[in-house]
Order: sequence, then structure tokens, then C-alpha cells
Amino acid sequence: MKKLIYLLTIIMFLNISGQTKQLTLVDARQLMYSKPEKSIEIAEKILKDIRNDETKISALIIIINSEMLLGRSKAVIEHCNLAINLAREKHFPYKEVKLLSMLGSQYQTLVLTEKAKFYLDKAENMIDSIKLPDSLYYVKGNLYNVKGIMFRDDLNCEFALKYFDKALSVYKQKVGQISVTNQALINIQKGSCLLSLGELDKAKTCFEAVLKADFSLGNNKYYAQICLSEILIKKNRSVEASKILSKIPVKIIEDEDPELSSLYYLAMANLSRSEDAVVPFQMYMEKYTNSIDVLNYKRSKMISQLIYDSQTKKQEEVKNIQTYHIFTLVLLIISAFLILFTIHKKL
Repeated sequence: MKKLIYLLTIIMFLNISGQTKQLTLVDARQLMYSKPEKSIEIAEKILKDIRNDETKISALIIIINSEMLLGRSKAVIEHCNLAINLAREKHFPYKEVKLLSMLGSQYQTLVLTEKAKFYLDKAENMIDSIKLPDSLYYVKGNLYNVKGIMFRDDLNCEFALKYFDKALSVYKQKVGQISVTNQALINIQKGSCLLSLGELDKAKTCFEAVLKADFSLGNNKYYAQICLSEILIKKNRSVEASKILSKIPVKIIEDEDPELSSLYYLAMANLSRSEDAVVPFQMYMEKYTNSIDVLNYKRSKMISQLIYDSQTKKQEEVKNIQTYHIFTLVLLIISAFLILFTIHKKL
């Protein structure tokens, strides 16, 4: 499921406004999906060679998107903060809003809800105080969507649905592939909220709309299929649910997306229970439980690493300050000694 958030972030945060025409930035942008490491390498070279502040921020955004794809949470947070400070200092409010939203989205993937809310609220307050040009409509739509995800993950689906509808209303005003793709991805989020609230028919409509899309959504298509099968199971239509689940490439999602595979195991367990198949039910429930344990362990490890890195950084800052003060004190003592020595010689 986190890959869904990453994909949303990338699609909506691509620096498509086209301020820079440099081939190297274009190359870096095109390589984000296929070769994110190479994309980062090109963008980092731009940071060293270019003096234009807006281009620097664009390069940082490419780096951040590539790092999101690679799952480098610590690097994403560091580069977001760096880019936010640069955008604020050089007065690029549109980019600052975008970056605040990206940082809030990253904290949300780590389930650090309070931090996510802090940055997303800052972005929303800023976006309400400035007039966004039409070319940057996707910034507002993405912000509303990420806030919806935050409230959904915080088990407040009633409030989340309001933000999902606001995001959809933004994208429905525009024509183009990006707008259509984002509507489909937001419908997945909206459908999952409606499903959790027991509004099965409305949720079914959302997922069916997603599956009718004539473009690739990657693993998000499988997420919509799994959710649709859950709805059919609840409606006692297990045969239809079984057909949908049988088309999902289990091996692919097990290798690429452990969280999505855990949802698949749960759906298969529910299907087995509806068919009174005890042995398959126990097998899939065990797989589901194990996958959840692995996901929780990975998430806890990631958060612990972030906390450790933050504490280490603070300790280094304190040590540097102490070293500076000691060095300054030594210089003052030496200066005072030299002054006193000079005065003594003259006397």
C-alpha cells in the first residue's frame, strides 16, 4: 500500500511546470522510474554545478522522488528539509507548499501521524493564503489527497472522505492523462474508506471505476481487485470473488509489495472462511499474521533508525558547539596573555 502513496507522490509532484529546459534535468526526470539511482546521480551533479536557486530546488525534488521509490526515508526527510529551507529563503512559495506536502506524505508512510499533520497543515495554510496558477493545480489536489490518507490511516474515514472529494473536484476541473490517473488513484483511497465504513455499494463503484481505466496503474490495480473481492465476499458472492483473486499474480506482489500481499492473504482467508474451508483458512491466516509481523518489524526498525540518526545529529551539533566555545576561549586566553606580556615589556 505504501507503494501506492509513493506513486501518488511521484505523479503529483513531478516538476512538470517546465521552468527548466536543461537536458540533464529532463534526463534525470525520465530515469526516476527505471533507474532511480542514476536519476539521483544526475540531479546531484546539477546541485553542484548550477547556481540558479529554482533549478536547485527542481533537482532536489527529483532526488526526493527517486529516494521515495528506493524507500530511503531518512534521505527523503533530509532533502525535503533542505529544499524547504531553500524555497523559503529564496521566496518560492509554490515549491515550498509542494515540499511541505511531500514531507508530510513521507511521515505518513512511516505512520508518524503527528509529524505528518504538522507539515500537511502548514502546507494547507500556505495554499489558502496564496493564489496558485492553473499550471500548479495538481499541488492542491495532491495536498487534499495526502490529508485524506492521513485521516484514513488515523481511522477517521468520515473526515478523510471530505478531503478525497475535494481532491477529486480539483482534478475533475482539468483534462489530461495526469488528471485522469490521479482520479483513479484517489478513488482507490476513497473506496477503501467507504469499505471500512460498510458502505459496500459506494465502495464497489469506486473500485470498478478504477478497474475500467485503460492505462497501467501497476500494483494499484491488484489492490483494487483485492478490495473488490472483499466486497463480493461480504455480499455472499464468493464465486465471483474467487475468480478475481485467481487472476492476481501472487508471486509478483509477494516479491514487490509485502503489504499488498498481506491484504491478499487476508482476502483469501475470508474467502476460505465463507466457503467453510478450514485448512486453507488457517494457512492464509498464518501467512497474513506473519506478513503483518514482518511489516511492523520493518516499520519499527525504520522509525528507530530515524530517531537514532536524529539523536546522533544533535549530539554532533552539541559537540561542535562545545568545540567552538573551547577554541574561542583558548584564543581569548592567548590574546590576553600576549596583551599582558606586551604591556609588561613596555613597563
